[in-house]
Amino acid sequence: MSITELKDLAQWLEVTQSVVAIIGLPILTLTLLMIGRQAQYAHHRYMPEYPWYVWERSLRDIYNKSPILQQFLHEHPDWYTAEVHRMLTGRSPTLGARPTA
Repeated sequence: MSITELKDLAQWLEVTQSVVAIIGLPILTLTLLMIGRQAQYAHHRYMPEYPWYVWERSLRDIYNKSPILQQFLHEHPDWYTAEVHRMLTGRSPTLGARPTA
C-alpha cells in the first residue's frame, strides 16, 4: 500500500468513526432508558407477589445453624432494623446488648 492510500484509508476511518459515534450515542441513551423502564415495570408488577416468606424461612434456618452469625447479630443489634431481628430470631433486638462470654 502506498502512503497516499494509507492517508485515504485513515481519513475514511476517521469519518466512519465519527458517524458511528454520532449514531451510537442516541441509540445507547435510548437503550439505557428502556432498560430502566423495564426494570421499574417488572419491580412494581412482580415484587409484591413474590413469596418473601420463603426467604424468611431460609434465612432463619441459616441463622439458627450459624453461631458466628448469632454472635455477630448479638454484638451489633443496632446495626439492623427490628424487622431483621424479628425475622432471624423471632424477637425484637436488645439495643446496647453485648455478649456475656
